[in-house]
Amino acid sequence: MLVVLDSEDPQVRKEIHYLAAEVWLDHDLYLSTRVWSLAHWRKLQRMQTLLYRNISRDGIDLLNLGRP
Repeated sequence: MLVVLDSEDPQVRKEIHYLAAEVWLDHDLYLSTRVWSLAHWRKLQRMQTLLYRNISRDGIDLLNLGRP
């Protein structure tokens, strides 16, 4: 699961990892999490890394799910 934040926020990053651990413990479903700043995501975009291309191609944007 990739979470892109507007800015670096260690507390929010920690909370996201904590929620992923709760899902794992409660539902026996492991979520591999990556929490990046928007600046980091845009850097990967500029570099056109393989990871960026794979996420762009295969990822599901939950924030905009269902929007045209």
